[in-house]
Amino acid sequence: MSEAFTYSRWDGTQSVFDVSDDALMDEFSESLLSRGDVSSALRSMTQRGFQPDETGERVQGVQDLLQQLRGDRQELLRKFNMDSTVDDLRRRLDEIVEIERKGMSDRAASTRARADTMRDATDQGGDVEPTLDPDTASQLADRLGEMVERKRAQLEGLPKDLAGAVRELGSYEFFEPEAQRLFDELKEAMQRQFVDRQFDKMTETLREQGSQDWSTVKRMMHDLNEMLERQIDGDNPRFDDFMDKWGEAFGDDPPKALEELVERLQRQVAQMQSLMNSLSPQQRRQLEDLIEGLLQDADLKKEMGELAQNLEILNPTGDRGRRYPFHGDEPVALGDALDTLDRLRQMDDLERQLKRGQQSGAIEDVDPGAVRDLLGEESLRSLEELRFLAERLQEAGQIRFNEDGKFELTPRGIRRIGQRALGEIFAYIRKHYGGQHETRESGLGGEPTDGTKRYAFGDQFAIHLQRTIHNAIVRGSERTPVHLEPEDFEVYRMEEVAQSSTVLMVDLSLSMAMRGNFLAAKKVALALDNLIRTQFQRDRLYIVGFSTYAREMKAEKLAYLSWDEFDPYTNIQHGLALAQKLLMRHKGGTKQIIMISDGEPTAHMENGQLFLQYPPSPRTIRETLKEVRRVTQAGVTINTFMLERNAYLMEFIDDMTRINKGRVFYTTSDQLGEYILVDYLSTRKRKVVA
Repeated sequence: MSEAFTYSRWDGTQSVFDVSDDALMDEFSESLLSRGDVSSALRSMTQRGFQPDETGERVQGVQDLLQQLRGDRQELLRKFNMDSTVDDLRRRLDEIVEIERKGMSDRAASTRARADTMRDATDQGGDVEPTLDPDTASQLADRLGEMVERKRAQLEGLPKDLAGAVRELGSYEFFEPEAQRLFDELKEAMQRQFVDRQFDKMTETLREQGSQDWSTVKRMMHDLNEMLERQIDGDNPRFDDFMDKWGEAFGDDPPKALEELVERLQRQVAQMQSLMNSLSPQQRRQLEDLIEGLLQDADLKKEMGELAQNLEILNPTGDRGRRYPFHGDEPVALGDALDTLDRLRQMDDLERQLKRGQQSGAIEDVDPGAVRDLLGEESLRSLEELRFLAERLQEAGQIRFNEDGKFELTPRGIRRIGQRALGEIFAYIRKHYGGQHETRESGLGGEPTDGTKRYAFGDQFAIHLQRTIHNAIVRGSERTPVHLEPEDFEVYRMEEVAQSSTVLMVDLSLSMAMRGNFLAAKKVALALDNLIRTQFQRDRLYIVGFSTYAREMKAEKLAYLSWDEFDPYTNIQHGLALAQKLLMRHKGGTKQIIMISDGEPTAHMENGQLFLQYPPSPRTIRETLKEVRRVTQAGVTINTFMLERNAYLMEFIDDMTRINKGRVFYTTSDQLGEYILVDYLSTRKRKVVA
């Protein structure tokens, strides 16, 4: 079976590409680094939405959908004047009265003119219609004029209120057939709006089946009340029997259970009540009186009253109809007013669903149909992206459920986050420093130079193709294809990189988060770990986090790293001691500590006891500098990257640098990664392999 496609000119608004897995993971990585928890990251993306790249279509978050929904609702409230619904009914009634008045006047004037013409013709001896003599015609014209005057007086005396006018016209004998027809249509339309709307249009279907006879509607309401009363009494309501008898009244979407039917009816009653609540007190009274006057059938009125009572008993705390603060100027007819209120109620339901999703991060209960109908296709696409966000990340192998049933990163996801952090920093370096570039090749401990040498057993096989072919030609292989011998091969000379052991000390104190520095430090840790794992595999990297205390952080947990919210102190001394302990595991190679912080030391360990003081105590400064001397004596270099400047802090850093002979960089969070990675790459010691 062939498929049909419709093509149109691209206008820049169409969605061309879906969100790729890579773009999705990049957005998730950023959210995870900020939140430190997979579930929190997913919830944040669900709430805020995301834009995969600069040119792609933005995926709206729950907050965006809520904002759009509230904006659309305010637009409706600013548009209409709900009091105009009663004014519209009054206007239509006035038009009917005017048609009646004008029709009567025209008919009386025409009859009088005809009688006068007949008399004039008789007086002049002309021909006269044989069926009616002039005197009789004049008498008929007089009687018609008197009747028109009486009816005109009746119309002039109609009550000023709408309900009273409708009630009086209900017993009025119309002279003009067109006016009678329009009045009957108006009453029928108002009855349909007031009755059918409250019963989910069931009554409209029943009356159509019963040739507009309300008796069928009354029988259905009677059976409905009996069923609800049995439910209230705790008896079997016999819902199936009711549906067998009246199911066709519900059209293509019948309720599946009594609870669903009750909910529908309660919703419709609330809609009508919303209309009443949204009117001014005067207009509300007029409309209530009008409804009362329209329901002339005592049995129908009785059944409707009992139904309203039963619905309230079944849901005593249910919706009583929200008052909507309309403040527009545009007039609206009754049917359109009820449609608008129905749309507003749907907006309220969708808002509740979105709010629950915003709080829990789970949006499975948000109705896609309501999003499409109320917010449009673009918002529906965003909802679908959000609904399957976790599932797509699972299918891409980035996250999984752990034994506790919670989401966690997979090894692949961990690598991806590290690669992205490294790529982000290198992208900044490339932008500001020409000639630097990222490489994805894993080395074996050496890097190629511009020089070459004849290949020897054990050399890394980094072949120099031009030199190799040249050697074969010089040796005598002048024909193609060139025949290579083992002695022809020439390879690049390699720079052997000395093994390095590094401890990255990351300040986790509260000030790092408050000053906006923590995320940058976390990205640096991920990037440095990824750089060493992929390009300097013989190097070792340890991560030490420090605040009030110091502790080692495993690389696979870096993505979850968060600041210590309830540990505001900075214990550099404890961090240096732990870093030295980790570095002493390695006998050879260079050893260094890279410390990232934004504050002076405010805590230290002394004789196994924790000492805290802010502002910093000279005692803490003294003990921290003692630890710096011990680290220096162990042959460890301390390079400090400081994210804050003040005189007291700079004095402490100068003392530490003077003791250790390491370097200090005063930088900012946006340049931190550039400083550290460039420094790490440029200071590694190399020797050329012979």
